[in-house]
Amino acid sequence: MNVRTMIKSGIIAGLKPDEIRDMIPKDTWLVFKGWSDAHSPKKAGNEAMTADEYRNLVERVDGGYSRAA
Repeated sequence: MNVRTMIKSGIIAGLKPDEIRDMIPKDTWLVFKGWSDAHSPKKAGNEAMTADEYRNLVERVDGGYSRAA
């Protein structure tokens, strides 16, 4: 039985949607949120490094040696 069916049948039984939601385990909502976050498109560049983070990464990888252009 999915959540929508539970809520619909609860409304028929005289329960309010908030009462139905309180009966559903909190883990279920965490799973729904996680799935939604994983499948929602992210804004381009949202998780990109800043210029300072990039410089620090290059410094760590190159060991302080700069390459000639």
